[in-house]
Amino acid sequence: MQIESALPRLAPVLVVFLAGTILLVLINSRTEHSITENERQQQMDMMALVLPPAENGNYHFTMIELDEPELTGPGRTLYVYKQWNGDQVTGISMYPVIARGYSGRIVLSVGITPDNQVSGVRVIEQNETTGLGDLVHQDNSDWIRQFRKLSPSLLKTKDWAISKDQGKFDVLSGATITSRAVINAVHKAVEIHAIRKETIYSSE
Repeated sequence: MQIESALPRLAPVLVVFLAGTILLVLINSRTEHSITENERQQQMDMMALVLPPAENGNYHFTMIELDEPELTGPGRTLYVYKQWNGDQVTGISMYPVIARGYSGRIVLSVGITPDNQVSGVRVIEQNETTGLGDLVHQDNSDWIRQFRKLSPSLLKTKDWAISKDQGKFDVLSGATITSRAVINAVHKAVEIHAIRKETIYSSE
């Protein structure tokens, strides 16, 4: 009887509690959605930096996801951002392309044109030694820019190496491991691009 008599008094409290809970769930859901969209936009803006310049034309952009653990490591998705002029793709960028540096992973975004030429490479994340390996970052030196306009038609497989290994690339002073890792990662990205061309350039 006491429980039954208390129910009418508790009803408004329960209603307020349930309404508050539902409101919190909705707010949290919308916030998570906003964060996801913001992160996605930031990612796309970052990936666009290595694409060929978008000159006058009808440009738009799309993104696809690929499973390429050779580039990303296990359990990560490779995002391929495509730049279209009309119904033609004028360039793509891949992210994340992972290089194994001296102090851990170096995360890259690699831009490639349809004829398999590198349009640009940017370091997105790195923890290499200050003054040595961290010179791989575009804000610290021009070393990363030497990949632009290179392709397998210009370089044989053996050429994708530092000069001390009889390759065609300069080495960062005091950062041989870092240099080798980034060169190998960019070369692998170009190889994957050639292998997956049919999937990458399919219309959507």
